[in-house]
Amino acid sequence: MIRPEHSIQLTAVEDIGKIVAAMFADKARFGGVTLKITSDRVTGHELEAAFTEIAGKPITYSRFSDEVLAANVDLAHMASSLEDGPLAELVDLNVMRELNPELLSFKPWLSGSGRKALDAAFRTGNEMVQANRS
Repeated sequence: MIRPEHSIQLTAVEDIGKIVAAMFADKARFGGVTLKITSDRVTGHELEAAFTEIAGKPITYSRFSDEVLAANVDLAHMASSLEDGPLAELVDLNVMRELNPELLSFKPWLSGSGRKALDAAFRTGNEMVQANRS
């Protein structure tokens, strides 16, 4: 979705409850406040490196082509929002770590609770390749 040099903010499901609980516990600071949350911020290059390391084989990151984005309004809107729009706003990771000192960054998430989804994606991908060969 993003250009390889751009960053995207990712939130581990495990972190959401911990961050929200810490906010509820500090009404003086967070009462009536809307706060964007995240667990990590990574570039496309960093995603590629993490997937390659955890998968144990080369994984190439690439953004959807301009042709694909031009053909799909929803994808184009999402890519634009992530790169230059409201989703590109940087969340303060130091505040996130104050709220949850055990914040789960992308690579540990991918090698831990995200590994099952990664393995499933590879199985599905292999099944699709085999089906196309038939």
